[in-house]
Amino acid sequence: MKKSGFALIELVIVLAIIAILTGIGVPTFQNLIDKNRLTTALNQVEADLRKAQAMAKATGANYEVLFIPGKNVYYIYEHPITSTAKLKETISLPGGVTIYTTVSPDNNKIIYYAASAQSEVNGGTITFKSPRGKYGKVIVASITGRIRIEQ
Repeated sequence: MKKSGFALIELVIVLAIIAILTGIGVPTFQNLIDKNRLTTALNQVEADLRKAQAMAKATGANYEVLFIPGKNVYYIYEHPITSTAKLKETISLPGGVTIYTTVSPDNNKIIYYAASAQSEVNGGTITFKSPRGKYGKVIVASITGRIRIEQ
């Protein structure tokens, strides 16, 4: 008489293979998600810097993008920030990405000037950190305003 079905050892072997593949796949998948969050944040910041630059040219007013290390938000203001300065936007970074450090001549600010008497932008480097410890930078060149992303 022939029995059909799976033997217990066959089932255990299949479960062991699934566990091994899951053990390999989950960390890889988590790293991929982490990298995608950081890439999304860097692209978002680049787009917002271009937007501030375009607003400065279009309106004739100076605009600054303020980054505060340790936060997961940044701000677009009319420059200079005074009691009457208008906050244009508060932008949140995606999924646990935070501002790690900033290097800028004007203390955490990238400023776009509308007046041609000054350089177009002050420039600087903003470094971001993902939840799993990956870093990426947005670099704004002084004078030209060229924006570059490094990961």
